[in-house]
Amino acid sequence: MDQKTKLRRYFSLPPSLKPKFHYPKENYIYGGFTANPIFVEILKDKLPGISIETTDFALGTGQGAGMLVND
Repeated sequence: MDQKTKLRRYFSLPPSLKPKFHYPKENYIYGGFTANPIFVEILKDKLPGISIETTDFALGTGQGAGMLVND
C-alpha cells in the first residue's frame, strides 16, 4: 500500500476512530544544542504546552564517550 492510499484511508475515518497521539508534557535536551539559546527558544515557541529543560553541561555525552574509549 502506498503512502497516498494510507493517507486517504486515515483522513476518511471519522474523528472518533482516528488514533489519538499523546505528546510528552516535558522534554529534555542535552548535548551541543543546549549551548545554542536561539535553538532552545525556537523549540519552546514551536512546542507550546511542552516544558523544555536543558542541561548545564553542553558536551556531557561527548565527554562520557571519550572517557569510555580511554579506559
